[in-house]
Amino acid sequence: MIQIIVQELESHSPIISLAINAISAALLDSGLSIKRSVAAVTMAVKDSKVKVNPTDEHVQESTGTLTIVYDSITHNTCGIHTDKVFLPGLTSNLLRECIVLGRQHALPIFKLYRETCTETFH
Repeated sequence: MIQIIVQELESHSPIISLAINAISAALLDSGLSIKRSVAAVTMAVKDSKVKVNPTDEHVQESTGTLTIVYDSITHNTCGIHTDKVFLPGLTSNLLRECIVLGRQHALPIFKLYRETCTETFH
């Protein structure tokens, strides 16, 4: 059994993507054999505008937040979480835009994972 505890000490942005990325990094750092990692990106939506990695202030001003999780191999979406059951103004086109935008921001996270593992295990 593996148990990972994530404790928020201080935050000025939504915790869910930070926690998912921390857990993924911890699993990679553990040396366990895993097939793929994940990276999460949170976005705040307001008036069809998207703010990636929003601060608490952006979240308060938004109509809602969206966290998208991507897999490290295909970079496809493997999970979506919203802070509301129905996110006002989230059309299918805006959701597609969020998925593409989030993927662009997830790629550097995967790069950081690779670099960190290369340093740790070589």
